[in-house]
Amino acid sequence: SRPGLIPAGKTCARPVNGPDLVATFSAAAGIPIPWELHGRDLSPLLRDPENAPWPHPCFFEGTGDHFGQAVTQVVKESPSSAVHHHVPWYGAVNDGRYKYVRYLKPGVPDELYDLQNDPEELTNLATSPDQKEVLARMSRLLRDELQRTGAAYAETVMNRTPSGP
Repeated sequence: SRPGLIPAGKTCARPVNGPDLVATFSAAAGIPIPWELHGRDLSPLLRDPENAPWPHPCFFEGTGDHFGQAVTQVVKESPSSAVHHHVPWYGAVNDGRYKYVRYLKPGVPDELYDLQNDPEELTNLATSPDQKEVLARMSRLLRDELQRTGAAYAETVMNRTPSGP
Protein backbone atom coordinates (compact mmCIF):
# COMPACT_ATOMS: atom_id res chain seq x y z
CA SER A 1 0.00 0.00 0.00
CA ARG A 2 1.10 3.56 -0.63
CA PRO A 3 -0.87 5.68 1.87
CA GLY A 4 -1.81 9.04 0.46
CA LEU A 5 -0.88 8.05 -3.09
CA ILE A 6 -3.31 5.20 -3.75
CA PRO A 7 -6.90 5.53 -2.57
CA ALA A 8 -7.97 2.79 -0.15
CA GLY A 9 -11.04 0.70 -0.82
CA LYS A 10 -11.27 1.51 -4.55
CA THR A 11 -11.25 -0.94 -7.42
CA CYS A 12 -10.36 -0.48 -11.05
CA ALA A 13 -12.35 -2.23 -13.78
CA ARG A 14 -9.79 -1.59 -16.55
CA PRO A 15 -8.09 -4.70 -17.93
CA VAL A 16 -4.29 -4.66 -17.59
CA ASN A 17 -1.57 -7.31 -17.74
CA GLY A 18 1.87 -8.34 -16.51
CA PRO A 19 4.01 -6.09 -18.74
CA ASP A 20 2.04 -3.12 -17.39
CA LEU A 21 3.20 -4.04 -13.89
CA VAL A 22 6.85 -3.98 -14.97
CA ALA A 23 6.43 -0.50 -16.46
CA THR A 24 4.59 0.67 -13.34
CA PHE A 25 7.15 -0.69 -10.86
CA SER A 26 9.96 0.83 -12.91
CA ALA A 27 8.25 4.24 -12.96
CA ALA A 28 7.44 4.12 -9.23
CA ALA A 29 11.06 3.24 -8.38
CA GLY A 30 12.42 5.87 -10.75
CA ILE A 31 14.53 3.24 -12.47
CA PRO A 32 14.54 3.55 -16.25
CA ILE A 33 14.53 0.26 -18.13
CA PRO A 34 17.23 0.32 -20.83
CA TRP A 35 15.09 -1.44 -23.41
CA GLU A 36 11.65 -0.90 -24.88
CA LEU A 37 8.80 -2.09 -22.69
CA HIS A 38 5.48 -3.22 -24.10
CA GLY A 39 3.68 -2.48 -20.85
CA ARG A 40 2.22 0.85 -19.86
CA ASP A 41 2.68 2.69 -16.58
CA LEU A 42 -0.51 2.14 -14.55
CA SER A 43 0.12 5.09 -12.21
CA PRO A 44 -2.92 7.06 -13.47
CA LEU A 45 -5.16 4.09 -12.64
CA LEU A 46 -3.55 3.69 -9.23
CA ARG A 47 -4.12 7.37 -8.41
CA ASP A 48 -7.74 7.37 -9.60
CA PRO A 49 -8.88 3.78 -10.20
CA GLU A 50 -12.47 4.64 -11.00
CA ASN A 51 -12.14 7.74 -13.20
CA ALA A 52 -8.69 7.97 -14.75
CA PRO A 53 -8.80 8.10 -18.54
CA TRP A 54 -7.31 4.88 -19.88
CA PRO A 55 -7.80 4.46 -23.63
CA HIS A 56 -5.51 1.42 -23.85
CA PRO A 57 -6.74 -2.10 -24.46
CA CYS A 58 -5.20 -5.03 -22.67
CA PHE A 59 -3.11 -6.86 -25.27
CA PHE A 60 -2.00 -10.44 -24.82
CA GLU A 61 -0.81 -13.26 -26.99
CA GLY A 62 -0.22 -16.96 -26.78
CA THR A 63 2.64 -18.36 -28.82
CA GLY A 64 3.65 -21.31 -26.67
CA ASP A 65 7.39 -21.57 -26.30
CA HIS A 66 8.19 -19.26 -29.24
CA PHE A 67 9.08 -15.58 -28.92
CA GLY A 68 10.06 -12.63 -31.11
CA GLN A 69 11.47 -13.50 -34.51
CA ALA A 70 10.82 -17.22 -33.98
CA VAL A 71 7.07 -16.47 -34.01
CA THR A 72 7.37 -14.44 -37.20
CA GLN A 73 9.38 -17.20 -38.87
CA VAL A 74 6.73 -19.84 -38.13
CA VAL A 75 3.83 -17.54 -39.15
CA LYS A 76 5.50 -16.73 -42.47
CA GLU A 77 7.14 -20.06 -43.35
CA SER A 78 4.90 -22.75 -41.83
CA PRO A 79 1.78 -21.09 -40.40
CA SER A 80 -0.03 -24.40 -39.91
CA SER A 81 2.60 -25.13 -37.22
CA ALA A 82 1.51 -22.12 -35.13
CA VAL A 83 0.22 -24.40 -32.38
CA HIS A 84 1.38 -25.25 -28.86
CA HIS A 85 -0.06 -28.29 -27.07
CA HIS A 86 -2.99 -28.42 -29.52
CA VAL A 87 -3.82 -24.72 -28.93
CA PRO A 88 -3.42 -22.42 -31.96
CA TRP A 89 -1.27 -19.36 -31.33
CA TYR A 90 -3.21 -16.12 -30.99
CA GLY A 91 -3.12 -12.39 -30.43
CA ALA A 92 -5.96 -10.82 -28.44
CA VAL A 93 -7.24 -7.54 -27.02
CA ASN A 94 -9.70 -6.77 -24.26
CA ASP A 95 -11.09 -3.23 -24.10
CA GLY A 96 -13.04 -3.83 -20.91
CA ARG A 97 -16.28 -4.65 -22.71
CA TYR A 98 -15.23 -6.85 -25.60
CA LYS A 99 -12.55 -9.46 -26.12
CA TYR A 100 -11.25 -10.17 -29.63
CA VAL A 101 -9.01 -13.11 -30.53
CA ARG A 102 -7.20 -13.51 -33.84
CA TYR A 103 -5.46 -16.82 -34.42
CA LEU A 104 -2.06 -16.95 -36.06
CA LYS A 105 -2.76 -20.37 -37.55
CA PRO A 106 -4.81 -20.02 -40.77
CA GLY A 107 -8.27 -21.55 -40.80
CA VAL A 108 -9.07 -20.97 -37.13
CA PRO A 109 -12.11 -18.68 -36.76
CA ASP A 110 -11.78 -15.30 -35.05
CA GLU A 111 -13.53 -14.88 -31.73
CA LEU A 112 -15.40 -11.87 -30.35
CA TYR A 113 -17.09 -11.88 -26.96
CA ASP A 114 -19.24 -9.30 -25.19
CA LEU A 115 -17.77 -9.66 -21.70
CA GLN A 116 -20.52 -7.56 -20.13
CA ASN A 117 -23.35 -9.79 -21.35
CA ASP A 118 -21.38 -13.03 -21.74
CA PRO A 119 -18.61 -13.09 -19.09
CA GLU A 120 -18.09 -16.82 -19.56
CA GLU A 121 -17.39 -16.30 -23.29
CA LEU A 122 -19.95 -18.83 -24.47
CA THR A 123 -21.24 -16.97 -27.55
CA ASN A 124 -18.78 -16.06 -30.28
CA LEU A 125 -20.10 -12.90 -31.97
CA ALA A 126 -17.40 -12.67 -34.67
CA THR A 127 -19.78 -13.63 -37.48
CA SER A 128 -22.83 -11.82 -36.10
CA PRO A 129 -23.97 -9.19 -38.66
CA ASP A 130 -24.96 -6.73 -35.91
CA GLN A 131 -21.42 -6.86 -34.46
CA LYS A 132 -19.55 -5.89 -37.65
CA GLU A 133 -18.57 -2.45 -36.34
CA VAL A 134 -17.39 -3.83 -33.00
CA LEU A 135 -15.43 -6.56 -34.79
CA ALA A 136 -13.78 -3.99 -37.08
CA ARG A 137 -12.90 -1.72 -34.13
CA MET A 138 -11.45 -4.57 -32.09
CA SER A 139 -9.51 -5.83 -35.10
CA ARG A 140 -8.01 -2.34 -35.51
CA LEU A 141 -7.09 -2.29 -31.81
CA LEU A 142 -5.29 -5.60 -32.20
CA ARG A 143 -3.47 -4.44 -35.33
CA ASP A 144 -2.41 -1.26 -33.50
CA GLU A 145 -1.13 -3.23 -30.51
CA LEU A 146 0.76 -5.70 -32.69
CA GLN A 147 2.40 -2.80 -34.52
CA ARG A 148 3.11 -0.91 -31.28
CA THR A 149 4.86 -3.92 -29.79
CA GLY A 150 6.87 -4.60 -32.95
CA ALA A 151 5.28 -7.94 -33.84
CA ALA A 152 6.78 -8.50 -37.28
CA TYR A 153 4.02 -10.99 -38.11
CA ALA A 154 1.28 -8.36 -37.71
CA GLU A 155 0.64 -7.64 -41.39
CA THR A 156 0.73 -11.31 -42.37
CA VAL A 157 -1.89 -12.26 -39.80
CA MET A 158 -4.07 -9.16 -39.91
CA ASN A 159 -4.26 -9.05 -43.72
CA ARG A 160 -5.44 -12.65 -43.90
CA THR A 161 -9.17 -13.08 -44.48
CA PRO A 162 -10.74 -14.25 -41.24
CA SER A 163 -12.20 -17.73 -41.21
CA GLY A 164 -15.77 -18.36 -40.19
CA PRO A 165 -16.90 -20.90 -37.61
